[in-house]
Amino acid sequence: QATMPAPSTRMCHICGRQFGKNSIDIHIPQCLKKYEAAQAQLPPHERKPAPAAPQLLGAGASDRAYNDAAYEALEANMAECEFCGRTFAPDRLAIHNRSCTAANPAKRRPSSRT
Repeated sequence: QATMPAPSTRMCHICGRQFGKNSIDIHIPQCLKKYEAAQAQLPPHERKPAPAAPQLLGAGASDRAYNDAAYEALEANMAECEFCGRTFAPDRLAIHNRSCTAANPAKRRPSSRT
């Protein structure tokens, strides 16, 4: 019995979610609008520019190469907690900092990876 191959997906360099090849080009402009609206709500000194889109050579870049470049762009835009050192999407850091303080920093969970 023949099985259908898994659809190839590409990562959004702004939010990190996965989308089909045909959907990613529709998603990115909408995600960028949402990102810019969220940044506009922050004080000016906390605002960050949107991550740059992955720059790949040739239109036929593999999904793996595209996703690796998108992940690097996403990681470069992460904000680090000054108390525990963990990284978060810029809009999630403020939520994290409600419970992570200088007096009571969050503790890293032991990694389950070996």
